[in-house]
Parts: sequence; C-alpha cells; structure tokens
Amino acid sequence: AAAAVAVKIRAYHFPAAVFTVVYLLFAAREADLHKAFTTRSISKLNYYRDATIPYSERIVAALVAIIILCVILYWLITVLRFLFIERGLHTRAGRWLAIGAGLLVLAKMLDRSEAVLTQILHMVRPEWIVGLSDSFEEGLELATPVLLTVSAWISQSDGRYLHPKKSAKQRRP
Repeated sequence: AAAAVAVKIRAYHFPAAVFTVVYLLFAAREADLHKAFTTRSISKLNYYRDATIPYSERIVAALVAIIILCVILYWLITVLRFLFIERGLHTRAGRWLAIGAGLLVLAKMLDRSEAVLTQILHMVRPEWIVGLSDSFEEGLELATPVLLTVSAWISQSDGRYLHPKKSAKQRRP
C-alpha cells in the first residue's frame, strides 16, 4: 500500500507522505520491528514501568511512540474526515478505504480477543476456536493491505483523499 501511494500519487504532498509512513508502520508492526530496537515492545505500558530497562531507552522509546501515535492519529482524522465529512463513502476509493480500515480494526480485535478473555476475564477458549480465530485474523491481515492499495491506486481518479485540502482562498478564481 505504501508503494502504491508513492508510485501512483502524482502530487505527492503531506497527506500522501503520512499515508505512506502509516502503511510502512503497519508493515513494520506486523514484522515485529516494534521490538527490534529495544528490549521489549514499545507499544506496551509495562515496558515503561520496568525499572530494569535503562531510563534513557524508555525516554527515547516514549518519544518515538508519541510521534508514531501522532502520525496514526493524523491518518485516522484524515480518513474519517474524507469518509464522513467530505462524503468519501460515495466514491470507489472511499468504499475500499472504509472496508480496508474496517478490516484492520476487526483483525486487531480478533488478535487481542484471546489475551483479553484469558488475562482479564479468566476465560479459556477451546483450542479449535483459537485456531479458527487465528486463521480469520491472519486472513484479514492479508486482505487489509490489498484493499488499502486498491483504494490508494484509484484515488487519483475517484476520491482524492491523498492530496492537500485547498483553503477557500485557493479555490476562488
């Protein structure tokens, strides 16, 4: 999806760059790179509470995590603004973007459901249900970037959400 944005979008401005970065962050997270540069995952709160981890490492990791969260928040605001305020759901690119974003949320819910049920609610699911939900989750994670790529690819002609928004002064002739 990041390559589709970088290759297909002709006027490559800030929104397109943010989408490229977010898609690369999603890929890095799936490849477990959020654990590669620190002793544990920077996306878990217990990492920052662990006194055995050097304070300087936790500070740098926190700054990186905050920057990543800000980029993802901007991406989310851009997606929601396009889909609902700018009526992007009425475009092909918007529908593909909505389906891809929805599958991303559904896949994360399936991914975390076993841990939540086990750790918080102390419920244990049968092994066949765990295997079934894992297979669905992996399938959704496979389909998500494909749908986001399709959305980015057709956004040049239908649903231009990867371009900077023009102010009222810029729109006037």
